[in-house]
Amino acid sequence: MATITGDWQQDIENEWIKRIVWTPVTESDTCVAVKAPEYGEVTIQASGDFGTGGAVQLHATLDGSADSSNYWPLLNVHTAEPIELTAMGGATAFNSAYWVKPVISDGADVSVTITVEFQAPRRRGN
Repeated sequence: MATITGDWQQDIENEWIKRIVWTPVTESDTCVAVKAPEYGEVTIQASGDFGTGGAVQLHATLDGSADSSNYWPLLNVHTAEPIELTAMGGATAFNSAYWVKPVISDGADVSVTITVEFQAPRRRGN
C-alpha cells in the first residue's frame, strides 16, 4: 500500500486551468487529496489497466483538513450519479470542493493513471 502524491501541472496557454496527475495507482494505494476551493469545475480522466472489477471515483470534502474521514463522491454533471469509471474514460463533476482526491473503490490487479483537471471561472474584462 503506497501513498500517491499527485503532480501539479499548469496549462501554459490557459492560466485558469490546472491538472494534477496521480500515477501509477493500484487498488491498495491511497491518493493524497489536493486543495482546490477556487475551482468551479473539475474533470477526471483515468487510463490504464482496471484489472478485475476496478473502479475510480472522485471524492471531496468541505472539511478544513485533507485527513478528514468525511469524504463523499462527487456527482457526474450529466447523470447526477456519483462518478465511477470502470474503464478508460472521463467525467465532469458538478463542481469542486475544498479537498478533492481520486479513490480506487474496488478491484484486483488495478494499475491506472488518474488525471484531474480543475478549471477556475474565467475572469471577465470590463
